[in-house]
Amino acid sequence: MEEMQRKLRDELDAIKQSWGARLGSGPVGPLYNFSRLAPFQRVAPGTSRNASRVETLYEHLQEEISAWQAQVGADEHLVVLFMTTGGDVFQVGSIGYRVPDLLVIEGVDASNQRSRILAPAGTAQLLMKIMTSSPDTAQPATDFEFSGPQGTR
Repeated sequence: MEEMQRKLRDELDAIKQSWGARLGSGPVGPLYNFSRLAPFQRVAPGTSRNASRVETLYEHLQEEISAWQAQVGADEHLVVLFMTTGGDVFQVGSIGYRVPDLLVIEGVDASNQRSRILAPAGTAQLLMKIMTSSPDTAQPATDFEFSGPQGTR
């Protein structure tokens, strides 16, 4: 049993090191400003229909990002990252959706190239980090946005 636990710990340590190296190689400074987030609103208020899976996930993402932004101190900034299965790291600048089950995530990669990720709602995983700002880090000019439903319903 102890041997199995040691092997599991070693494997987890290797995964942590691999992810840490990948996340450290991405954009360092904040590219998007979260301080001017729009007030949170439910997707289907006052209607008789139930929210779809992606609409519910979208609401949860709004709540989580807003809650984390509220915790940011004067010398800190929020960064939301998306990591692909290939190991590419993107800073997320916009989150939208298409009903019934597709998240539309836009941002920039480590090479500062604009990118759009189309992810089934059940598979999307975002990493939120509150990072300490350096004295020369300016507040980004581009605002983060929740872009809501995209395309036809």
